[in-house]
Amino acid sequence: MMHLKSTAKKVLKQASAQSVEQGFQRSKKHLKKSQWLARTNIYKNDCIRTLRSHTRPDSALRHKPLVEYIASSAPLHCADGWTLLGRALDAHTRRDSANTVHLAYYAELRAAIALLASQGIGVFDDSHIAVISPTFCQKIPDSKGLRRTHQFTWHALEYWSSLQRAEHTLGQLILPGGIPLVTWLEHFGTGYISRSLGEKWFRDWGLDLRRLSNDRNMRNQSSYRPTHLNETIVPSVHEYSKFMRSMWGSCAPSPPAMFDTLDRHLLRRALRQIYNSQPVSLRGDFSERISAMLLKTLHDETMVPPWKAFLTSSSVSLESIIFTESEGQSGINDPRHPFQVLSRAVILLRLATGACLHLFQNTTCNQTNLKFWWKSLGLERGLWKPDLEPANLTDLWGDIGSALEDLKEWELKYPEQTATQLTWRREMAAQIATLAECERVALWGMVPA
Repeated sequence: MMHLKSTAKKVLKQASAQSVEQGFQRSKKHLKKSQWLARTNIYKNDCIRTLRSHTRPDSALRHKPLVEYIASSAPLHCADGWTLLGRALDAHTRRDSANTVHLAYYAELRAAIALLASQGIGVFDDSHIAVISPTFCQKIPDSKGLRRTHQFTWHALEYWSSLQRAEHTLGQLILPGGIPLVTWLEHFGTGYISRSLGEKWFRDWGLDLRRLSNDRNMRNQSSYRPTHLNETIVPSVHEYSKFMRSMWGSCAPSPPAMFDTLDRHLLRRALRQIYNSQPVSLRGDFSERISAMLLKTLHDETMVPPWKAFLTSSSVSLESIIFTESEGQSGINDPRHPFQVLSRAVILLRLATGACLHLFQNTTCNQTNLKFWWKSLGLERGLWKPDLEPANLTDLWGDIGSALEDLKEWELKYPEQTATQLTWRREMAAQIATLAECERVALWGMVPA
């Protein structure tokens, strides 16, 4: 089993999200010129080769430009992760399991890299960097077998999730009902989100990163080996359609919390896990504790009954399919495996998106500052016509909502026994294409109004 060296952990522990924010604030002036970084930033072009040369014993890092590069890379990695998820969904609707897993895994990897970058940890092929201060970076010492991107990313994320700052970050970026998770948990009587909970979540949702970072053969199985050598039972068309509706339903924007549905399910899971981990003598009655928490947390008492019904319910809703699948640990040849990897990618991307949103909010960067980027991205991906970009990025949900309604009607029109892949993809072609445009989530979830 490979582990990070103690010297690597010592440097990682010093990585600073606040320093990343200060670095982004410093480079924010370049946004007015429709660019993320100064044209003279030495890391802007051919970053890996430049960084390798600067980490040699006879050279030195250029600290300020590197901090600015890492800061700007976080939202861009995150957006690329959502793009990869969209390509994975497109493969999924074609029942192309191997490419679904391949693309969804890389969506997870980008999510992890984005999250780490926002926290001051830059992943650069084989020369990884910790942002110690706004003007100082340090190369993270090599750990045997953990130099390359896949291996380092998982082990860095695993170590970061064990730190108290990860507890604080999770508690602030998950916003059920627009209220930080840490507030809910304090009123539930837990003090803070426990580090063991955060570590467990990342071990669950980072399952593929952990598996595939340590097992190159498994990664190659989905990326390079021929498919259909073994017979598999393919899930029904309805299962694919319902999964699409579940995934998008969980990402529906409802300001001020852009991921309210996902975050409510995260809260419900957190409360149950924390309650079950406590000694029986200290637990008390779960329902009573929920009621007390809601009365302290919610300003509107009329909202207490529906919140309580949701938080105490154990029923499986359409939106919670994502969480049910994310907990699965099927092997790579299991027909449920693609559903599970996609689900974990959604959750990791949600966390990365929240971290990037905080980066923008804490540097007073808004939709106007970033228009040069998101307008260009929307045009490239065909989300709107030239000069007809939405006034509010949450308006991008309109097409998604319509497509989901059409899918639901199609499922009613064709019962599971008569529905075919050909009919679904032909009659729902436009809707399926729209539902593969996951860049929409990056835009409404990450860019402040």
